[in-house]
Amino acid sequence: MKEYKEMDFLHERSAMIIKKRLAVVEFVHGLELILKAILIRKGYCIYKFKNNKIFKNNEKIERLVSSDRTIELEGVIKFFKKEYPELSFNLVDKLRVLRNQITHKGTEISEKKRDYFIGAINCLIEVYEKEDIRNRKFLGIIRQAKLDI
Repeated sequence: MKEYKEMDFLHERSAMIIKKRLAVVEFVHGLELILKAILIRKGYCIYKFKNNKIFKNNEKIERLVSSDRTIELEGVIKFFKKEYPELSFNLVDKLRVLRNQITHKGTEISEKKRDYFIGAINCLIEVYEKEDIRNRKFLGIIRQAKLDI
């Protein structure tokens, strides 16, 4: 965002808009992978069921799933909203919607949407703390990224 504000030339600004949109898409994909990894760590199956629910992984479940598709981010967010109702996963969901709009409609990203990123980063940090995941290097990087937004 800071880099974007300092641009002067039209072609540089256009390139920055594309970079910014790609950054949103990649951030949300990364967040999805991290949350799915936490589900696996907790013993849940991340493969898609017809009813879109998330189940604990066991032998019976393994026979019912097809490993072709994993659950969608929307289902992951619903799970974590129930698991940690005190966290602001609504902002993570808004970020997911923004990602979909960028991907399918080329939507622009306004300054006010930076709150979605900060909210998503806060949720991720708090989930790491609640799940007792001790990756200090990653947490340091994500905390710094939050300050740079």
